Amino acid sequence: MPQLRWNKVDVLECLGVLPEVEEYETKFEYAVTRDGLVLLITVVPYESVVELRLRRADSSEDILALAVLVLGEIEYKREKAGDFLQMLGSRIVVSRFYYTREGDEAILKSPAVDVELRVDPDIRVSFKYS
Repeated sequence: MPQLRWNKVDVLECLGVLPEVEEYETKFEYAVTRDGLVLLITVVPYESVVELRLRRADSSEDILALAVLVLGEIEYKREKAGDFLQMLGSRIVVSRFYYTREGDEAILKSPAVDVELRVDPDIRVSFKYS
């Protein structure tokens, strides 16, 4: 997969939190807390993967856990209703290591999904078939 196309500053502005960054910028981890929920976002640019995990603030168990294979780019959108990140034409995969189970070819044949991620005023993750 090609390297992820994204603007780190736009993601930072939209999420409003500083990431923990691994050496050589191989992984960016964001934690957004709203109304007793925590959204953990891990961006892995060299794999074009964004992992999303949602949990209650007082729990270590995930309510939602998935990975998004971003085939386009992460775009920062500003609208009257609020700012959000958009990932068009993406694929939902089990984890960032999807290729060990299914392989790239099988994933690319799966339906494309548009993903929207909002954190203000509350956390919302939405999916729509492209």
